[in-house]
Amino acid sequence: MPYYPYQEKSRNNFIVNTEDIKLASDYTAMPFPEIWKLDIFEFWGYLHDAVVWECSRSENGREFLDSAFCIMQSEPDREALSVFRR
Repeated sequence: MPYYPYQEKSRNNFIVNTEDIKLASDYTAMPFPEIWKLDIFEFWGYLHDAVVWECSRSENGREFLDSAFCIMQSEPDREALSVFRR
């Protein structure tokens, strides 16, 4: 799942307990009972794809995905760094 420590505060005072299930349900067009029956790895796969799809639809979402990609890297981009060695 793309992760980036997002700082924007929500104005919603209520917690949505089924937000992840709703995202996966909307993405797959599966009803909630079918989503509940999925293997956890299938669910996570659909949830990941749903979040990436949803984020890729807006400029702010694409920036979030770019930032998440950068902080999830565990190896340096040596090719990009080689420019600074010259």
